[in-house]
Amino acid sequence: MKKTKKILALLLTAALVGSAFMGCSNGNEPEASEDPSNPTTIKVGSSFTYYPFDYMEGDQKVGFEVDVWKEIGERSGLEVIHVQAAYSGLFGMVDKGDIDTIANQVSKNPEREKNYNFSVPYCYNPLKIVVPKGNPENIQSLDDLIGKKVTCGVGGNETDMLKEMYPNGEIELIPVETGNLLQVTTGKTSACIQGAAASSVEIKDNDLPLEIVGDAIYLEEDAYLFAKTERGDALRAKVDAALTEMHEDSTLTELSNKWFGDDISKK
Repeated sequence: MKKTKKILALLLTAALVGSAFMGCSNGNEPEASEDPSNPTTIKVGSSFTYYPFDYMEGDQKVGFEVDVWKEIGERSGLEVIHVQAAYSGLFGMVDKGDIDTIANQVSKNPEREKNYNFSVPYCYNPLKIVVPKGNPENIQSLDDLIGKKVTCGVGGNETDMLKEMYPNGEIELIPVETGNLLQVTTGKTSACIQGAAASSVEIKDNDLPLEIVGDAIYLEEDAYLFAKTERGDALRAKVDAALTEMHEDSTLTELSNKWFGDDISKK
């Protein structure tokens, strides 16, 4: 019963988040006394609405990303401060220095690489199509979505990709901050495109009448982005060192199996 209520809990969380901070910090700026070449704190932004990557369980921030950052903090000596805000505002917060990076399944693309430096990847997430159980519209590929409403993430790679592939609006995209799968279960859209790792766990744990169909559309290579500043470069070096260790000693594999029942830390 506890797990079946997670989607509603996540939607309530998203409604409460808005664009406000709900993190552990007492201010938005990095500590003035910190040496930008050797920072000791890192502010990590997330919406905490993407089960099981990061979400709220009561008043506790939990999930795969939280566990990963706990390890990064212990290995790097950084004090990790989680900051909660709507996904659509996270990139702007990095630009303003309100947070240092984003733990919300951010993947590289050419546009982002113009503005940010990225850590080594920590997980690989294939994007797939999710449809109602039984696949009543016989959807197997992107072309099968032409003329249909499809849920996608606000600011997600899948959204930009589909706009490029279908520039004349052949697929009606419905971008949402959260509750992607709920749009399909309630019949508001014919399908959803999002990471298969999260979709499979959410469908199983909440007993949703949905299924994943077709081949992977795109393999997201998720990493942590940093501003192209002295502080950003110093933090990225510390995070890279920790993540490299976590790959080598299979910590990321263990955390992946814990949360997804599969190793998403490798291609």
